[in-house]
Amino acid sequence: MAYLIIILLLLLLIAAQTYIFRKWGLRGVTYEIELSESEVYEGEVLRLTETMSNRKRLFVPWIKVELGATDTLSFGERESVVAPPRRYVPSFYFLRGWQQIVRRWTVHADFFGLQYIDRALIVSADLLGMTTLTHSLPIWRLLLILPRLPNWSNLPLAERSLWGEMAVRRNFLPDPFMCEGVRKWEPGDSLRHIHWPATAREGKLMAHKLRDSADPGLLILLNLQSRPGSDALATDYVILRRAVHIAAGCVDQCLGQGVLFQLYCNGHIPPERVELAEHTLAQGAAAAGGQRSRARQFDLSDPDAAKTAEAENESILSIRENEPDAESTATAFSAHIEFNVTGTGICTALRSGHNHALNILHILALIDTDKALNFSETLANLPVRNLNADILIITPYVDDFIRNFCFAADVQGRSVKVAMISPIYGGEATPEQRNRAHLDLQLPPRNRNRRRLATFPKRRENP
Repeated sequence: MAYLIIILLLLLLIAAQTYIFRKWGLRGVTYEIELSESEVYEGEVLRLTETMSNRKRLFVPWIKVELGATDTLSFGERESVVAPPRRYVPSFYFLRGWQQIVRRWTVHADFFGLQYIDRALIVSADLLGMTTLTHSLPIWRLLLILPRLPNWSNLPLAERSLWGEMAVRRNFLPDPFMCEGVRKWEPGDSLRHIHWPATAREGKLMAHKLRDSADPGLLILLNLQSRPGSDALATDYVILRRAVHIAAGCVDQCLGQGVLFQLYCNGHIPPERVELAEHTLAQGAAAAGGQRSRARQFDLSDPDAAKTAEAENESILSIRENEPDAESTATAFSAHIEFNVTGTGICTALRSGHNHALNILHILALIDTDKALNFSETLANLPVRNLNADILIITPYVDDFIRNFCFAADVQGRSVKVAMISPIYGGEATPEQRNRAHLDLQLPPRNRNRRRLATFPKRRENP
């Protein structure tokens, strides 16, 4: 009889704790997640903060949180399970009454692109594991990772400088706003160019020494095909990553030298990816300005927490500002990604400045790594005659289409250089490949003096 009573008491205790846990176990329990940044460069480290709070006297014996993210985000101190293209990161909590646990993790951005932590699976159980409560929360923490800027000494270029000596044709009219010194006045010089202080000092007529000026520009042609004639899906991941790094390095050098630059590539960007990226940049700018928090909080006592979170995501993504005020003008401009989509690729305007460079880095980060258009069609539709910039072609191969394009650009007086990427090693081109590309692209010598004389005859000398 005593044993029967003990068994009944145990069953009552089990039923009671099951009922109590099912009714009040997750009441007052909240989960919060926050990413320290919304935009970082490739290779940088950011902080992920998880906060689990219990706002009641009753303890919670066991809670498991499993984050689902892209496999290119690595969590340094946490063990994770990788099932490409996904990564699952678990963590466990035991909460006493009126307790809050804050955990901070370092997240490494290993690959450029639009990465995310999209879902958190939260599982809680009672003391005996007989009852479990599950929530699948769509947290959607987006992170835009920009391609890193490589060291120029490691780039597969034959020269360290992008333009060499930057030789330009001499202008017939020097720039009157660019003076580099004084010289002797010569017959035929304008009187307004006389340097009067130097004339008084030297005792003879001296004139301003003017120099020629030009606006150098660079057109970056980025080829995302791994080999000639390949289809749209035959792209090499390593070669594409290397090519994007070289293009980002060119943009950085152009920005440092104040040069106009433009990007033209045979890639593809899905429209929905652009919308998500702009939304991420706008949220990051609002959080940096103190207008919005980066944290996302969920009430686990709500049985419809997942549906509520989904509705919040849809409402946030559907927000469109009609007229931005003066304080948000800079934010709206920085969050907008501007580019033109053609039938053969993506192109930007020929501009300079930090905003333009950041816009190109955003484009490089959003390029679809699984699809590339035909580069020969891209070159065929590029108007060489209307180009007002030097050309840098970043490609893993050189074929007849690239060679003919270089010849046509040289005829138009454009300087052309090729950055070869090895399709075998996935890194820098070997010396043999660089020499072979140099021989393939070696242009026939031109008698520039003869052409100049034919165009501009000599001035007749007076007898």
